Amino acid sequence: MKKTIYLALLMCFMTLNAFSQLITYANPPDTLVLDNPPLDAPLTGLTGITPANYNVGRNTRYSVRVKETNSSEWKNLFVYSTFVNNTHGTLTKSNMSSFVNFDFSGSVTVEITWNSGPTPYNSNDVLIRPISKNIIPTVSNDKITFTLTEPGKFSVELLGDRYSGLHLFANNILNYPVPTGPNVHVYPPGIHEYDLSLNTQHKKIHIMPGAVLIVRPVSEDYSNYKARIKLLDNDEIYIQGGGILKGGIIGEDVSNVKIYGRGIIDLTNYRKQYNEVFNNYDYIRPITFFRCDTISIDGVTLNDSQDVNMLLGDNTNVEINNVKAFTRARWGDGIHMKGCIDVKIDDCFLRTSDDCISIYASRYTPPSWEETYLNRPALNITVKNTSLYADKAHPIEIGWHGNEERDGIEGLDIYNLFFNNIDILEHDELWIDPDGTVREDAGDFLGAISINCSDGNKCNNFLFKDIRVEDFSNGRLLSVNVESGGVGAAMTDGKTVENIRFENLSYNGSGEKPSSIKGINCERFVNGVHFENFTVNGVLIEELSDYNVGGVNMFNTNNYAYNITFQEANNFSMNLASGLYTISNFDNNQYLQKNSSLPYVNSTTISGSSYSNNQVWEVINLGTGHYKIQNYDTDKYLHNSLDLQAVNCQGRYIQTLDPLTMTAQEWKIVGDNTTGYKINNVYTRGYLHRSDETNSYLVALPKIDNEPRQQWKFTPYSPPIAFRKQLKDTNPKNINVYPNPLVDYININNLRIKNATFKLVDIQGRTISTKQIDSENSQIYVGDLANGLYLVTIEDNGQIIYSNKFIK
Repeated sequence: MKKTIYLALLMCFMTLNAFSQLITYANPPDTLVLDNPPLDAPLTGLTGITPANYNVGRNTRYSVRVKETNSSEWKNLFVYSTFVNNTHGTLTKSNMSSFVNFDFSGSVTVEITWNSGPTPYNSNDVLIRPISKNIIPTVSNDKITFTLTEPGKFSVELLGDRYSGLHLFANNILNYPVPTGPNVHVYPPGIHEYDLSLNTQHKKIHIMPGAVLIVRPVSEDYSNYKARIKLLDNDEIYIQGGGILKGGIIGEDVSNVKIYGRGIIDLTNYRKQYNEVFNNYDYIRPITFFRCDTISIDGVTLNDSQDVNMLLGDNTNVEINNVKAFTRARWGDGIHMKGCIDVKIDDCFLRTSDDCISIYASRYTPPSWEETYLNRPALNITVKNTSLYADKAHPIEIGWHGNEERDGIEGLDIYNLFFNNIDILEHDELWIDPDGTVREDAGDFLGAISINCSDGNKCNNFLFKDIRVEDFSNGRLLSVNVESGGVGAAMTDGKTVENIRFENLSYNGSGEKPSSIKGINCERFVNGVHFENFTVNGVLIEELSDYNVGGVNMFNTNNYAYNITFQEANNFSMNLASGLYTISNFDNNQYLQKNSSLPYVNSTTISGSSYSNNQVWEVINLGTGHYKIQNYDTDKYLHNSLDLQAVNCQGRYIQTLDPLTMTAQEWKIVGDNTTGYKINNVYTRGYLHRSDETNSYLVALPKIDNEPRQQWKFTPYSPPIAFRKQLKDTNPKNINVYPNPLVDYININNLRIKNATFKLVDIQGRTISTKQIDSENSQIYVGDLANGLYLVTIEDNGQIIYSNKFIK
């Protein structure tokens, strides 16, 4: 028995170790390592803008080592220096910070020793972000220790200091393919200079651990790809862990390119913008792509760009995975996209001095810029499993830039964006002008999640799901606005914002400014902002007024922002059975009916009962809590128009249209015939409303409590028995009867029976017309027939050989 237990324990121990693995990277060459580099790197050249050296900074404030949890063998990590924008204001200050990289599986123990600065006394003095990861360290003497059982990207902060901490990137283990083929250029450990003539050749570049590849400008004119590697079709750059590229990468009008590995693209040595804007050089960014297709960027760390870390303009099919990025300079966005389509961003950590993620349509560029301008929307962009740390500006920014809707150019769509499983770690928009003036209200530049639809853009169909916002320094939680030209970065007015959904959005913090949901006018509106499980400091927000701090309403809205809903997902019922109904309004007992007259074709109205077919509706339970409502007369479906406005801009006309896949034809039907049913559109969240202002035409309006014009009664409808018995379509003889709908004549072809009997029956079961047909092809006049639903049958000696429903 003891032997069995011993073997079981041994097998358990062996299993744990078999699945634990730790990979660390080689250090950079000693001759390039500079401890604690200055904030401003030394420069040279005639105008002092080119790097004087290409040192690799090491931050000695921390020592870090890591081991497999069940092992006694520690491995030391090289602590790289980086720089982050230092707290409030314009970009006049930055702090040296640090980061480490390693790969693992299973379980590892991390030990951080602080070598200088204030000393934390216990675990309460150490904050490890994202807080959602619930990493609680042990603090003893001068050491912080914690265990990781899954990969992650963390910011370790001591004594409330956001800016001098340690960033720890614990990657999963991934075996990247090593480039092969005749065009491979391998750079082994050591210092190397890139040959700019390779920019005109197809190539695969392999930077090995311990190698530093320098892309040196040949003059102070940085244009023409100097100080950058230019990619051609099918090119690859593989930077292994411990490898460093000192220069940028650019691709224009190319396809199928890859940048991958656990290495670093480091621009720390280049001049940075702060208060001034430099016009005498073209910015060197780690990664730039214009008008490209099929781009893969995986695993790399981007350190200290001259402005945007990753600039993507008018690209298609982009995949960005496990990228880590730092900026401190003006316009230091993390991933900046204009006119991009089909982009997938996953498992990234972006700490930036401007927007972490920015998404725009193609931005109008004047001819003097000499840029190829593609007039493209921004479509199908997904960001997931990512941490956003905006030391300045927005963690998420959407919509500021477009083609400006000018000179006859129409606005563009920003459509179908999905943010999922996001940790927002900071948002700071406190401005300090160069003269020292403090501007605490940055207006519409505020917003941890900011939709600023400008420049003619139309912004719609965005989903933010499982978003956790930590306490931030200065700003507001949400901006969902159509912006006016001249406000913020808007050159011209935006168009519309529609169908914005927040599911499982949580904010834990204090001191934020009120959020904003606003349109401009009836033509430039916000229609549909929907919250499901939105909590502030653990309190569920179920209506706008619930988000209140110290008596201050924390949502600012106006009359041009509507259909703002909370907890609608669970507002459904399947109690109403499928079947035929008439639908009458509680307010005046009049009936919903299809009406093809003006103001809009296929609109719906309400009128007294005429028992006509256009007042009969088939209610179809879809089994999802949603229903479709089909007119019995026309077979068309009740549809919430998206653009036919009515009633003080907030309403939309209700139509009957042919079947569409969109949920504007799906409805929730909740209630009963005693208190009245509410009929709520699934897509717009507008409620079916009898409007006095539209001459009894039906509209969808935002929900109004205790409003009888939004309450409805469903009365089951049964066609007369004689009619119901014959409703089944049949045509065994392949007789051709047309047209349907009827106009003036019914045409009958291919009738090979002599003395057949034609019958026309109305919905009440009454026989309207009977005729004997002796020829193969016949025509019967029905021009005087009243509009409605009819049954046409053809009999042979009393046996029905044809039957079908016809509409007149």
